[in-house]
Amino acid sequence: MAEDCALAWQAARHRAKATGTKWDLRIQLLSGKNLQAKDTVAEGTYGTGFTHSSDPYVVFKVGGRSVRSKTVEKDLNPEWNEELTLSVEDRMLKLQIEVYDEDKDDEDDIMGQAAVGMLDLVEGKPKMTTVRLRGEDGGGEGEHGELSMVITIMPSKSSMDDKMLR
Repeated sequence: MAEDCALAWQAARHRAKATGTKWDLRIQLLSGKNLQAKDTVAEGTYGTGFTHSSDPYVVFKVGGRSVRSKTVEKDLNPEWNEELTLSVEDRMLKLQIEVYDEDKDDEDDIMGQAAVGMLDLVEGKPKMTTVRLRGEDGGGEGEHGELSMVITIMPSKSSMDDKMLR
């Protein structure tokens, strides 16, 4: 049975490549919740008080392509309400999600990561998704916060134009 499923997926992947089918993955990044604090800032008259925050942004990757959200400064529960689009050639791949803390004078810190499968997405039907972030080593799922987004997959315009020309 498992072998039949694997053969069916391979056949579907081959058909998609042979027909040149491409998709646009639209990601409406809504918000983050309980993200990890990566920055500590001294406050108060003599610097005796400390606040913990981050300046988060999100990178979405699939098949060698990536897009980046804007940065929300000093917020562990950011609201992005931003729409991003990625071109996808292989729906068998997973959408990789990485959240970073932007640092002006240093290398950006990774705050968490997740992955979302694209096979269960229905073309043209938005899917509300909340992902629990895990650590860079793959552990601690949910301890690094979560992201909420709406994901929609659509045939790309260029793919549809190519089919009309055939």
